[in-house]
Amino acid sequence: MDQNALFLIHQMSSSNSKNRKYEEIQDDAENVKLKMKQIINSYVQHSSWNDKDAIREIIKKNIKNEKYWDAKTTQKYGLVDHIIGEESESENEVIYSYSGRLSSSQNNYSSSSSSSLSDRKKKIRKKIKKKHKPTV
Repeated sequence: MDQNALFLIHQMSSSNSKNRKYEEIQDDAENVKLKMKQIINSYVQHSSWNDKDAIREIIKKNIKNEKYWDAKTTQKYGLVDHIIGEESESENEVIYSYSGRLSSSQNNYSSSSSSSLSDRKKKIRKKIKKKHKPTV
């Protein structure tokens, strides 16, 4: 998830067609309940939290209020694995570690290349992301 992205967690809504019969409205209500249960279960299943009951309650509470979550909050609740664009110390260490191991004979990464350190970091991040794709 990009560091500037927002994650909207919200309820389903049903169509409000006029001239509907009572039974049709009842059927819609049952269908929406089933779908909401499935949506909540999907969030819970994809969360990296071990305490599924706790995350279920957090999801239920926030889905009612139609909340936007920033990248850090979404990651906190285990719905994304990685925030893109937010460099942590450990990520920089990994990037420099990869940079140090690359052969200077590789034109893409050599110090004689016209690529800047920033370009090299981007290429390395791309390789890292391919190996560690987010689950959500």
